[in-house]
Amino acid sequence: MLTFITYIFSYSFLMYAMLALLGTSVLSATVGTYVTINRFSYIAGALSHSILFGMGLFNYLKFIFSNNIFLKEYLFTPLNGAFLSAIIFSIIISFLYNNKKERLDTILSAICSIGMSAGILFIFLTPGYNQELTRYLFGNILLVSANNLIILFIFALLIVLIFSLFYKKILSIGFDNEFAKIMGQNVRLFNTIFILITSFTVVLLTQIVGIVLLIALLTLPSATILKFNISMRKTIFLSGILNFIAGFFGIYLSFKHNLPSSPIIILILGTIYIATFLLKSRFINSFNIFFKKNLK
Repeated sequence: MLTFITYIFSYSFLMYAMLALLGTSVLSATVGTYVTINRFSYIAGALSHSILFGMGLFNYLKFIFSNNIFLKEYLFTPLNGAFLSAIIFSIIISFLYNNKKERLDTILSAICSIGMSAGILFIFLTPGYNQELTRYLFGNILLVSANNLIILFIFALLIVLIFSLFYKKILSIGFDNEFAKIMGQNVRLFNTIFILITSFTVVLLTQIVGIVLLIALLTLPSATILKFNISMRKTIFLSGILNFIAGFFGIYLSFKHNLPSSPIIILILGTIYIATFLLKSRFINSFNIFFKKNLK
């Protein structure tokens, strides 16, 4: 373990991975907690799969305009395509969700299916092996670049600022939409903003664990901490710590045994979640007995 820690400061890719893990922990703790409380995980899941449309489209356009260096290298990148898809599908979801035009599960199923199908079609139409898109499907925190880190940290700081300034509104809307409406909160606007925030978070986290495992990273840490029935502020703080610890050991095991990091991180978080679920009642009973004895 000590050797691995020294390697972190010796190899830039490990340092980048740890910094990416820090930014990811902030997003997982803040946005993930809001997603879990509001039961937005299905929305996040639909968005994570639908962004394949933008990735596939821009990858195809990158091939079409391969003679233009600017378009190829800077405009038609999978990340830009993912952001475009995220914006388009977020607006559609938020409009239909706020206006109750259709059942939410039907909306999400349609968007997920359409986005993935269109993305797969464009991938098929693009000649050659699409290695860059494969990385977004399964993710690899060890391949995060300096540019990706800058975008990740700017967005993470923005999220921290939003949660700091609007914490009470986020708390009230997160736990009870109807009560928030009675109190004069603009619930529709907040839902739209947070669906957009969720979509951007989804795009950034695909670089870490990929589309396939993204929802687990976004929800498992906060879902684990929420089982202890503590405040939202403490949940955000502790789920961030949990995410970072699981990520650190996941990267360590990946580096030591030459295994893919993303599945290991998710397996650690999943094991902790299941263990918490199974042992929760036992811990609560022990705490109750302890406090009763001390009160006497």
